[in-house]
Amino acid sequence: MLRTKFVQYFTILCCLLSFFSLILPVVIQANFDVSPYNANKVSDSEKNWFILNGKPGQKLTDSFRITNTSTEVIYTKFEAKDSKILEDGSFTIIAENEKNQNAGTWLNLDINTIAIEPKKSSQIPFSITIPKDAKDGEYAAGIAVYETEPDNNNIKVIVRKGLRTYVAVGQDFKLDTEVSNLNIMDPKDANFQEIKDKKGYFGKNNLLIEFEGENTGNIFGLLEAKYAIKFANGQVFENTFTAEIAPGVGKRTYYIVTNQAYQPGDTEVILDYKVKPLNIANDKVTSNKVSGILDNKLSLSQEELDNFGNSKTEFIKKPNQVNFITRPNSISGDMGARLRVIILVGMFTLLAFGVIGIYVITKYRDEIKK
Repeated sequence: MLRTKFVQYFTILCCLLSFFSLILPVVIQANFDVSPYNANKVSDSEKNWFILNGKPGQKLTDSFRITNTSTEVIYTKFEAKDSKILEDGSFTIIAENEKNQNAGTWLNLDINTIAIEPKKSSQIPFSITIPKDAKDGEYAAGIAVYETEPDNNNIKVIVRKGLRTYVAVGQDFKLDTEVSNLNIMDPKDANFQEIKDKKGYFGKNNLLIEFEGENTGNIFGLLEAKYAIKFANGQVFENTFTAEIAPGVGKRTYYIVTNQAYQPGDTEVILDYKVKPLNIANDKVTSNKVSGILDNKLSLSQEELDNFGNSKTEFIKKPNQVNFITRPNSISGDMGARLRVIILVGMFTLLAFGVIGIYVITKYRDEIKK
């Protein structure tokens, strides 16, 4: 009798968990789209970028469009935010509770909250005031757009999206880069275990390449590279890689995820790269050290390979993505990343509960009938 009740309650619990696992992604999925209002203010590579030009002391104005893609009224709020370049060179904006200290202070939003009717759009104006003492160069900030739930005087954030805002000031634009220290990660590296623990997709079945990049110019650059991996058995794997390289942030370490298994013997990697301006026309930029070829070799014995260890998780490519790209397609804050991780972990956990429930019911079916 006790076992029968346990199975019944366990079955109900599994059904409820399965139900919530289906609706949870819908609950936290963004119900809006944001984009620059003027189509001629976006770059070719990103649909949600503002690229503006001005002089010190000048005030620029523009606007963005926010569209409610749901069937219910949504509540949104907006904030101007500083940009942030992460340790791996990727671009994001600072968190909601961080204060602006750089180009984020240049932005002013005419309104900060708005309710949008289902399937409707609203135009949100903003202005940028360039400081009189601003030096020539390219500056970046972002406009954070939050979907919220009004709760008395507090605002609960559901999800965050963002619009990059690049401002080119003056006319003296320089792109000066240094790309170096190409390395095939292997157990002999001092930072091997640290990187392996941090990047779960790195292991015996996923060869990882690292290199350093620094932009000592005053504008943003886009590094485009072709690389070839030559294995001891004569196999050659070729692919491409792109990454932003930001000015004024010092050296950053970039990682290329190859999705190729390590092999015993000698492995060689050749990286042929060039760096071009991300937003500004080439003829307006003075460039230095923006191309080159790097190579690195690794020799692994079969014993070293056997002790290498498999990756903990599989690296999954996104649609139309030729390789791991450190440049994210949109600004998604730490909150959004955490939510995605929670959803994936939760769904796999709930799936496991469901499988266990089916197993228990099947195993004790005859006893339940008795």
